[in-house]
Amino acid sequence: MGILKKITGKKNMGLKLILVLFFAVTVYFSLLIWSGRENLRQAFANYDLKWFFLALGLSSLNFILRYFRWVFMLKDVNFEIPHKINLPVFFSGLAFTMTPGKAGEAVKSYFLKKKGYSVVKTLSVVFMERYSDLIAVLLLAGIGLPFHAKGYLAFFFSVLLVFFVFFFSSTRLGHRILLYFFRKIAFFQRFQVQIKALLTQIKQFSRQPKVFFYLVMGMIGWGLEALALYYLALGAGIPISWWQAVFIFSISTLAGIVFPGGLGGMEGMLVFLLAPLAIKSQVVLVIFLLRLATLWWATLSGSCFLVFLLKKNLSAD
Repeated sequence: MGILKKITGKKNMGLKLILVLFFAVTVYFSLLIWSGRENLRQAFANYDLKWFFLALGLSSLNFILRYFRWVFMLKDVNFEIPHKINLPVFFSGLAFTMTPGKAGEAVKSYFLKKKGYSVVKTLSVVFMERYSDLIAVLLLAGIGLPFHAKGYLAFFFSVLLVFFVFFFSSTRLGHRILLYFFRKIAFFQRFQVQIKALLTQIKQFSRQPKVFFYLVMGMIGWGLEALALYYLALGAGIPISWWQAVFIFSISTLAGIVFPGGLGGMEGMLVFLLAPLAIKSQVVLVIFLLRLATLWWATLSGSCFLVFLLKKNLSAD
């Protein structure tokens, strides 16, 4: 429980939020300067917003698909949680889309713990969500790789990342190395038993045949957001194919994985891959609309559910 309090605690939360928002403003202001304010204003004025609302719908379908994957994963650890409890808990995790690798989605375990569900089991599900997403996006990037001349280096490093995640989460030697380092860190010394139990649960979970089914669900879900990029680019007059959109979206997502919400990393890769195909104002317009329909829509939706759950818990206390 102490780990979850560390994740969800309010200490310095306001400062962290201000820093993230400042970084976001810096990133988007830099893109605005690069494209030219007047050029971007003109591009936006001529843009048909039906493509943006289509992208918003596709992004929302991704959220719904991932919710049902979460439900199926919980059933694999013998948790059948009523939708009236489970749905707001799942969507509250979207409020933490801004955390690196979406690690803040562990808040779902915090809320389910209050309902009597094992933290070790729910955290293992949160981890497998993130891990299956990582592999799903990597597979999408691999499918689109032959259709784009750039991005091979980012793809290579993403493959290495998946290998290291697999090694440390699913092998005995990886577990021993992790446990050795956790014993050396004062904060984690109190949680050796829980960490070992969590690693064992993750290892068991990752070896289930259903993992492939979850990968397919992840590929469909993130493929919907790649489709959102395709239609947004189409609306801006950028000539890219569906397969190019899949690669550009996927490799840009992977490039931003270590940044909060992918901020900076994803935008930078999108500029790198789209700039040769269009003028600056078109590129920046598509980036703004894509991030609004995905990252910021997820954060806004999740924040509404998070406030609802926090108020509910406060009234219950």
